[in-house]
Amino acid sequence: MFRLNLISCCVSATLLVGCGGTQPRIDGLRAIQQTSTITTRVDRGASWMLPEAKGKTTLLYVSLDLHRVGVFDYDTGKRLGTLTGFDDPYGGCVDAKGDVFITDYFNGDAVEYAHGGTKPLKTFTTIGQAWGCSVDGGNDLAVTDRDTTAGPGQVCVWKDGKSGSRSTCYSGLPACDMISPAGYDDKGNLFVPGEENTTGDVCVLLSGATSMTELPLNYSFNTPGAAMWDGKYMTLSDEGANGEEEGIVRVTLSASSLHVAGRTLLGDTCYGAWEIELAPFVVGSKNTPANREQGKAVVANNSVCAEQGAKLWKYTAGGYAYKSIASARGVVLAVSI
Repeated sequence: MFRLNLISCCVSATLLVGCGGTQPRIDGLRAIQQTSTITTRVDRGASWMLPEAKGKTTLLYVSLDLHRVGVFDYDTGKRLGTLTGFDDPYGGCVDAKGDVFITDYFNGDAVEYAHGGTKPLKTFTTIGQAWGCSVDGGNDLAVTDRDTTAGPGQVCVWKDGKSGSRSTCYSGLPACDMISPAGYDDKGNLFVPGEENTTGDVCVLLSGATSMTELPLNYSFNTPGAAMWDGKYMTLSDEGANGEEEGIVRVTLSASSLHVAGRTLLGDTCYGAWEIELAPFVVGSKNTPANREQGKAVVANNSVCAEQGAKLWKYTAGGYAYKSIASARGVVLAVSI
């Protein structure tokens, strides 16, 4: 997802990737921290937020470095706050009311914040390296671990988003051995892509099921990325889908198979359109999963041009970015509406 070029730009990476029993693809963050272990969380006392953040309609959350998440005005790019105390914030998601969950890779957990808030509401701890999450319409929270102490990755689900309850974790299928960030669709089906699976099979935890199912998809991935609901379709991102462009594949679930409903390519003038990142965030009129209208924009960061800030592409048209948020020089975690 993120390359060594990122460090040369003095920016570290996050969303929707890692090290454990297997050697990951090398990127800026991993190159620095690939020997790290889960550590005690540092003090969050330095977090701050301007008063206007809570009343702001749309906030953009971006990982600034290994320990900080910046909060920006999505429309103007103004820096509104900073959340601190992380050990590699590497992914994020939102619930229907706009609470933001930040997955903290080396601490192995997801931390929940209110829209524009600075104090953690809940912490959901796993036994692995957390790098993605998703919330469904019933408020179930799924946190994806790229690796665990046992080796293979897993996705753990907390029913109703209750941090004090025991989570149920799922793993074991070949198609999702190296798990990319999972995502819920509008019916509560959890799509669990495999980072190294290019055959087209996708793991799905069907709503109400007690184990994952491997379903075929007539699409050959270059490097499978994260899953996210776009308001109408489930999307699966694909690094280098057209040479070097990032791809977003829209899929439908019918009976026991998946079908391609469309495709979007995100181009960039940076370094000849190198891939963007693992998990482009589709921005809708409401927060995922409450959104029932297909999003109109995608926001992401080009991993090799982080100094240019976050960029926006038209969705589903794709093409080249139509706007940059130069102040957001990090990797996009989530957008809270």
